[in-house]
Amino acid sequence: MKRYDCGLINDYGGGDVSWWQDYIRAEVERCSDYYEEDLARIRNELKLNKKMLSRQCDLAREAETKLEELRGKVCNVMRLKEEWFVDEIDGIKIQGTTDEKFKRLLEAEADLRAAVEKEATVPK
Repeated sequence: MKRYDCGLINDYGGGDVSWWQDYIRAEVERCSDYYEEDLARIRNELKLNKKMLSRQCDLAREAETKLEELRGKVCNVMRLKEEWFVDEIDGIKIQGTTDEKFKRLLEAEADLRAAVEKEATVPK
C-alpha cells in the first residue's frame, strides 16, 4: 500500500503551528500504519479462504468420482438382474448356468453394498 504524504503544512495563520503540524503528521503516520496492518490481515484471510475453497473443490471432485463409480456398480447390478431373466442379450447368448448368473448377481450386490457402506463411514 502506498503511504500518504501530507506534504508541506504551511504556517500562514501564525502562532505556534509547529505543534499542530507535528500532530497532523503523527496522525497521518498512525493511519497509514493502521491501514497497512489491516490490509495485511485481509490478504492473509484471502489466502486462507483460497486454500479452503481449493480443498473443498478437490473434495467435490473426489466425491463426484466416487459417485460415478457407485453409479457404475448400480448399473452393473441392474444389468445382471436383467440378465437373470433372459438367455440372450442383443443377439448374444449368455454363457453360464443359472447358478453362475446368481453368483455373479450376489457378488455385484455385495460389492455395491460395501461401496455404499464405505462412503457412509468416510469423515466429512
